[in-house]
Amino acid sequence: MLTSVRALQLFQVMRFGAFFLTGILFTKLGLGAYGIGLYESLLFLGSLLSFFWLSGLTQSLLANYRSAPRSTEFFNAFLVMAGCSVLVFVLFRLLITPFSFLANNPEVLWHYATFSWYVLLIGPVFLVEYILLLKDRPKELVAYGVFAFGTQLAFVTLPILLGYGLEEAILGLTASAALRFIVLVVLLVKYAQFTIDRDFLRNFLITAAPLIAGALLSGSAEYLDGLIVSQYFNEQTFAIYRYGAKEFPLVLLLANAFSNGLVPKVSQDVKAGMVEIRQGSLRMMHLFFPLSIGLMGVSGWLYPMMFSAEFAESAQVFNVYLLLVISRVLFPQTLLIGLRHAKAIMYVSAVEISLNVGLSLLFVQWFGLVGIAYATVIAFAVEKLLLMAILWRKEGISPLSYWPWKLHLAYSLVMLGVYAVVD
Repeated sequence: MLTSVRALQLFQVMRFGAFFLTGILFTKLGLGAYGIGLYESLLFLGSLLSFFWLSGLTQSLLANYRSAPRSTEFFNAFLVMAGCSVLVFVLFRLLITPFSFLANNPEVLWHYATFSWYVLLIGPVFLVEYILLLKDRPKELVAYGVFAFGTQLAFVTLPILLGYGLEEAILGLTASAALRFIVLVVLLVKYAQFTIDRDFLRNFLITAAPLIAGALLSGSAEYLDGLIVSQYFNEQTFAIYRYGAKEFPLVLLLANAFSNGLVPKVSQDVKAGMVEIRQGSLRMMHLFFPLSIGLMGVSGWLYPMMFSAEFAESAQVFNVYLLLVISRVLFPQTLLIGLRHAKAIMYVSAVEISLNVGLSLLFVQWFGLVGIAYATVIAFAVEKLLLMAILWRKEGISPLSYWPWKLHLAYSLVMLGVYAVVD
């Protein structure tokens, strides 16, 4: 049965697939390393300036939404997200002024100018999937995913196929965002009440602020780890680390979508939400652990085959990152967000990043590159344990009520055993 949560998971997989296929098609169509690198750097910068507030605002909407035929929540959330997008747009436009460090490269300025319009449109568009989730429209959500990422893939790659360059590809990306923005407007007209709701805005922003801070803290771990690697090793070793320091994307996407999708259920009915979390966690364990263990077994020969013998060490780092699945299938954060304990998320994120950096600086001297990966796995596990403890203390919710611990511990021991053998 296609539920709204499963539809959201499928939607996130389609999002990843579209960006992944774009990179493959760019190389096959002959865009060139310079053009691909510039395109990826633009997407990276746009994500860097947006991921934390998009995460915090959407999670806050899910926690504060109250079902109604026409909701003020959608319109007011749109206003806030549009305002944040305008700020990011302004930052991008500042990069193309005569005073910018990019001013000596007219070609790059041209691309930044075009991409800034994509940034302006795409932020509010993230509301679409959550409107469809909250209105329980799973089929429409999947159909929207096919439309959104199908048009994006076509609009971005067709200009290259027809012999045009990167600028036209970015124009295609912006056009696909404009089409999705039209879909957003249609949904707002259909489901939103266009009035300012001060009570909702206050609760929405109070919940969102610590979630935004928590997302920013957690998201900075990747960049801080990269900085540590660059300080201790040369550029070649940095590349080896970056190729290996990748969490299994299917686990990350499906787990995050599942967590976000169940926040409204928890906020409305905690007991029913815990039942769904336990059932969903079980399903993901049966899927994620065997896949991760299988990848762990073949990564040693897969990396040299896909890249070169120089990247054999990347497989060792990747195998450590696969261990993140042990913590990824635990969902205390879903319950805490649904029950509006957002500050707890922020405080624990601060502990996680501090522990991650501290252990990375220590372990890199003992274990080398894999030491930094060990620090990430340990810090993430501690984060989940702290969240479970806070949830038990604040709400009296035992971990056993939403954590299928027997199966989880069994799978975890098997995975750790396999890691010990292949390491």
